[in-house]
Amino acid sequence: MDIIAHHKNARMTPRKLTPLRAVVRGLPVLQAQAQLQFMSGKGPNIVGAVLKSAVANAMHNHSLVASDLVVRDVIISAGLTMKRSNPVSRGMAHPILKRLANVTVVVGPVDDASTPEKSAPKKPASADIETITAAEHMQREVADVHEEVVTEEKAGKGLSVPAPSKKELASNKIRTAQQGGDKNKGHRRKSMSEK
Repeated sequence: MDIIAHHKNARMTPRKLTPLRAVVRGLPVLQAQAQLQFMSGKGPNIVGAVLKSAVANAMHNHSLVASDLVVRDVIISAGLTMKRSNPVSRGMAHPILKRLANVTVVVGPVDDASTPEKSAPKKPASADIETITAAEHMQREVADVHEEVVTEEKAGKGLSVPAPSKKELASNKIRTAQQGGDKNKGHRRKSMSEK
């Protein structure tokens, strides 16, 4: 069972509120409130107020205890955008966009199975990793070098080697221009005074 509280059009941008989502998501409610209380800035106050409202909803509407609740999710989305302007020189005005955010906090009981937990990154199974000895590694290296030599020999004997595509040629041309031009060209442009 999820208990939700909303705050629409909070006077802060969603971009500034979004990092707070990672701080409190998955924490017990009391611990999340403590985290937000000792953080600086206006954002933790806004999210803390919505969290307090969600806890009050859970206690009043569903007879739950605050110590048994977990913050399931904090959803921050864009709200209204107030358009203002700043007068500048020559009778012009620069636009100012004051973005607002919608904040939604979802809390639920601890024992519920749908609690998102911060899990450690999965380690690959031992079967996924191939273990080889140093001798096998050296044999593979030698085989790779041998294949390269064989392909170079085939290219030298006049066997057909695919020509580069137009895309490759264009990208090579751009790359050489970015690196300072073609180094093989020895000429330079003559200035007007040298004529």
